[in-house]
Amino acid sequence: STKVKKGRSIEAMEDSATGVTYTRRSFGGMPSPPREGDMQERLLSDHGGVVRQEVQEEKKASKLLVAFVFLLFVVLRSMDRVFNKRVQDRMVNYQLMYMNVLWPIGVQVMTVFMCWVYVEQQNAKAKALGKEKLYDYTFFLPGSALASKNGSYPQWRLGLFSFWDEVNAVFTSLPGPYISLTMQSILTNLNVVWTVVISIFYLGARYGQAHYAGCLLIVLSGLVAVTVELQSGSGLNTYVSATGTTLTTSSLWYIVFVLGTIPAGISNCYKEKVLKTQDLDIMYAVLWSGYWQILWGFL
Repeated sequence: STKVKKGRSIEAMEDSATGVTYTRRSFGGMPSPPREGDMQERLLSDHGGVVRQEVQEEKKASKLLVAFVFLLFVVLRSMDRVFNKRVQDRMVNYQLMYMNVLWPIGVQVMTVFMCWVYVEQQNAKAKALGKEKLYDYTFFLPGSALASKNGSYPQWRLGLFSFWDEVNAVFTSLPGPYISLTMQSILTNLNVVWTVVISIFYLGARYGQAHYAGCLLIVLSGLVAVTVELQSGSGLNTYVSATGTTLTTSSLWYIVFVLGTIPAGISNCYKEKVLKTQDLDIMYAVLWSGYWQILWGFL
């Protein structure tokens, strides 16, 4: 299209190679070539628009992935608690053996498989980018240079990763057969409260009103749940002993369970500090802390 005004005309033209539309002015019917700066500016503008669209699509995909992973975690965690409760009820006199020996070994088998998938994924990314493989079998060995960006990492520190988890497992598994699954789910959330309290002093973390309100709701939910059981008239909870007699749960088991959530808060804060300050590979940390937890379980 051409618009003429006072001897000047402006032509809209499209570059067949790039598909970019540009304008050029003509004086007295003699067209002048488009300026190189104008074409570069339009090319950069169009390229920037494509990049922004790709970034928005990636953000949208990331949000959907986060929602899916969170939902999957909630479902698997619920299944895990139901399964553990059923096993503990049937192994009322052997729950320490189950939670401290059998359970860590089973979890470690799955952890090794996940780490193998992780290594293959990292190598696939490197191959796609035309880089050399960074991960090999040494990732699974103690003292691996792939443990962090600074090289190997002390094993005794990785042992502390799982030490507090093991203490938590001991204290919360003992009352397991005597406390209902619903009550266990409620009281387990107290580890969030302990994490907040410990992180304020250990990590120097600061929280907003919404976080404190959430912690208050967790504490109140536990108090309400215990109050409801007391008002039922049959005591806190009932369980069937090995002789088939129905007994009432002692309040001591509730205290032991609540105290068992404190090590979980310590573990969360310690892991956060190490992972942030040492730039530790999280999969390597999970792998070797799992081996250490098996050792703690036998001890």
